[in-house]
Amino acid sequence: MRKLFYVTATLLFFAGGLTAQQDNIDKKAMSKPVKASPVEFNSHQVETAQTKDPEIVIFSEDFANGLDGNNELGQPWGTGGEHGFLWKQSFTGPWGLFSTTIGPLESATMDNGFMILDADSFNVDDQGNYTTINVNGWMQTPPLDMSDLNSVLVDFTTYFRWCCYNATPVFISVSTDGGTTWTNFKPWNYGQFIEGANNYSGTLNVTTDISPVAANESNVLIRFGYLASEAAFGTSFTHYFYGVDDVSVYENPNANNLSVLQVMNGDVVNLWEFKNYPLEQSGELMLGAVYGNFGSETQTDVTVTWDIMLGDNVIHTSSVNLGDVPTTRLDADGAIIQNIDTAWVESGFAISDIGDYTIRATIAANEDEEVPEDNVLERDIKVTDALMSHDDMDNDDIQYGPRDADEGEGFLFEEVGYGAMFFVVNPGSMAYGLQVVFGDNTTPGSTAFIEFYEVDPEQGINGPSENMPSEFPLTDGEIALTEDEFNVPVFVPFYDPVDLEVGKIYFACVRQFEGDEETWVRATANADTDNSSYVREKGGSGEYFWFSRPGEVAVRLAFSTLDAVNELAKENMKLNVSPNPASSYVNLSYELESSKKVSYSLYDVNGRIIVNEVLGSQSQGSHTARINTSALDAGVYYLIIKVGDDVASEKIIISE
Repeated sequence: MRKLFYVTATLLFFAGGLTAQQDNIDKKAMSKPVKASPVEFNSHQVETAQTKDPEIVIFSEDFANGLDGNNELGQPWGTGGEHGFLWKQSFTGPWGLFSTTIGPLESATMDNGFMILDADSFNVDDQGNYTTINVNGWMQTPPLDMSDLNSVLVDFTTYFRWCCYNATPVFISVSTDGGTTWTNFKPWNYGQFIEGANNYSGTLNVTTDISPVAANESNVLIRFGYLASEAAFGTSFTHYFYGVDDVSVYENPNANNLSVLQVMNGDVVNLWEFKNYPLEQSGELMLGAVYGNFGSETQTDVTVTWDIMLGDNVIHTSSVNLGDVPTTRLDADGAIIQNIDTAWVESGFAISDIGDYTIRATIAANEDEEVPEDNVLERDIKVTDALMSHDDMDNDDIQYGPRDADEGEGFLFEEVGYGAMFFVVNPGSMAYGLQVVFGDNTTPGSTAFIEFYEVDPEQGINGPSENMPSEFPLTDGEIALTEDEFNVPVFVPFYDPVDLEVGKIYFACVRQFEGDEETWVRATANADTDNSSYVREKGGSGEYFWFSRPGEVAVRLAFSTLDAVNELAKENMKLNVSPNPASSYVNLSYELESSKKVSYSLYDVNGRIIVNEVLGSQSQGSHTARINTSALDAGVYYLIIKVGDDVASEKIIISE
């Protein structure tokens, strides 16, 4: 098999989702949150490991004296930009119109204060009216002499929030010519924050390598800026805040420090990755790894190796040689940036059996690694009978929910939706429905609607009709939810199954319209690195849009009616189907622990309902039912039986 490897400077994600103004999210503890409370990042954060203490620290600041400074130099901080005066010392956090529930920056020295630029507070007048003045201001260190430092790292603690664009207006910037020119750096480490999928960072402890600009320079200024004017940034930003504390500038203690930051399985065209996919959609794996050189020296003869593992057994290995990896590189605009890059390899290997697999990526060089624990990273994938999804089915640790409606709307909750992107690599697959994990904040008895769309890649997910991917869904369905269906996988069949075509993009979603009931859906926190998961909310214009989210929603595409349902229900009702194979009839036998309503449906392989019987309420005990199959063509059929809130399925073969 021909092998190729790719090294790409950026990951190209499908464009079309927006970034929402706020997340409505609940943590694993299941306590009902205040609806305006922000998302906090509680998993999957990647921090650069530093196992040595800095030997040379030239500047540190905890802002105990605000802008007057509490540092080794005894010098104050400066401010600049049209709104530099907005940088204030704070102990409580932002106090503006939209951010009063955020709270303080949780830094190591939060008790003695931190600095914050609060755009919200500035944009509210004396009468409480909100204006839309673009905020542009920064605070900067006194001049720093780094002429003796061959490498320079800046540590700081931060949090920030903005509206209403995918790109952030917050930066850490460096100048070596007295402030005439500046080089911008993003105020987070790779993996801590997903710019295209979120707009609130939570508290981040950041290490930024500014060596390409600052090393061996004698007059260095470092500024933290909310650069939001159209002149400075090319767009307008008016909302929220940027907080900073505990700044430390020092020489990199590690010469040799390669790291694997992310492991991928996908392709370089559609970078939507599936943690779970059906065997019928197994194809040649494209293996990827995001890596970085976080040391102060170029690493030579660097190799990335991927092992595909089933249990402890390595069943395939691929590798690429990257040559020499310096500490910095040029980005697409010619700017010098930290050398974080992506390697891909066509493995020539396709998984051929259902099971739980691990992809392990290892990076190595000629030099002796000083932080070896960063050299290896793994990710798990499941090859299933019938399910495709982005979420971690064993760790859906948060749940998304609707926003409270404004007073006077006449209902309690706004419209909400939860969806995910899908595509197939092999022809011949049918989609029969969605498997969804609803959160237990859902109102018992509420009705959720499922829809399945084809997405126009030119229009994206928010167009062209009523902000949906296409004018009408390919198919849909609905379910009335009970408490027994919370926090467990629930199969919701499509009214009409869909023949999935290679080369097309699909969007599967759960929706609920405004009203007095609320529907929540579970998700895997901070795992959406490919912009595949979306939540539908009202934007600033008052219209509803699909906004990209950092949590991967538990909205899964079912390729069969058999394994997408809760198989535990089959055991609970002691379901037996015989004879099977059958010809003229099939007998169903089942047991009821208490009086329950019973119904069943028989589907053909195209998802069409052949038989649909509602038996009504039946008493406790054993029951039987007979299905006449004498008029059916030979082939495979699927039986779905619903007993109370339990749903089970069985494949039936009709012979000649």
